[in-house]
Amino acid sequence: MLQSFRTRHTSRGQLVMIAGIALLAAVIIFQITALSIQVVGHLNRLQSAGSDNTQWTLSQAEVEFLEFAHAVDLSSEAVEPDLDSVRREFDIFYSRIRTISSSPLYAGLQALSAFQEPLSETQAFLNASVERIDGSDTDLIAGLGALQSEIWGLRPTIRTLASSGLSYFARQSDEGRRAIASTLFWLAAISLLLFAALALLA
Repeated sequence: MLQSFRTRHTSRGQLVMIAGIALLAAVIIFQITALSIQVVGHLNRLQSAGSDNTQWTLSQAEVEFLEFAHAVDLSSEAVEPDLDSVRREFDIFYSRIRTISSSPLYAGLQALSAFQEPLSETQAFLNASVERIDGSDTDLIAGLGALQSEIWGLRPTIRTLASSGLSYFARQSDEGRRAIASTLFWLAAISLLLFAALALLA
């Protein structure tokens, strides 16, 4: 009878242990699933940021500003200014800055004073130049000298605009990679715990 009691006691103890290990395994599986979802989310965000070409757009804004400046320089020195080129390059640069200032992809960047200040200064220049660019050829030719001077003064601002934006997105990319590495580390550690729990359960 005593042996039978010990057998029943041992069986109950084993059942409790098995149930505990099974519960632990279920919790670990849940954690692994949650971490896997985090990894997928991080990868999707990195892929989305790359497909939207946010950094390329910032670099291109500086290139298009220089193209506009070059067109104004050539027209200022030419006997017959190429006003169509000046207007075309202005429109391209204006469109690029408008994209940067209105796109939600740059919302976090726009909150930084190091970026917002040169962006506001650039927008002020563009808004002030619209009437001159869209005016008559005579007025535009007469204002090329002043426009050229303003553009030269704006060059450091455009450089700051592009460099601060590129630095911001570089930091974002680094933080994203560190987050993925950390999540993968914990995923591996918890997976080892799961294997150990399953071995005990077996």
